[in-house]
Amino acid sequence: PSTMSSDLVWQCVRKNSAFIKTRKCGSNFEQFTSEPNNLTNLNRFKDSGLANVRAVGVTADAEKGCHLTLKSGKRQRQVKRSTYTNKLAGSFTKVASAINKQTTESYYRRDLSNAALTRWYKIWKSQPKYHAGKAE
Repeated sequence: PSTMSSDLVWQCVRKNSAFIKTRKCGSNFEQFTSEPNNLTNLNRFKDSGLANVRAVGVTADAEKGCHLTLKSGKRQRQVKRSTYTNKLAGSFTKVASAINKQTTESYYRRDLSNAALTRWYKIWKSQPKYHAGKAE
């Protein structure tokens, strides 16, 4: 069973997708996307969670911490089983080092490491439970 190449999937998805959101910024139209495993929400091949065989996603947890989702290249045809998620909780530096370890140090999409850390920082800032103990 062969699978489509990442470039072919991107050619099919880049202009026609249910996840694409077009926003007018001044006189320019910019395309954003809400697809899963897209850290920057930009409609680019580099960041696409659908087109790339390997993708990284960081989502907020309901209480505290985040979920780090990595897409596996082994089960491309089984969409539901192609990703695995790790729940990361604890201090900011522990979660940041865990994200760094699973992306950069394990040679899994080093180019998305900074975007994943940026997404984690924004999630961490939005969660008030981390800052409750420090204010008292």
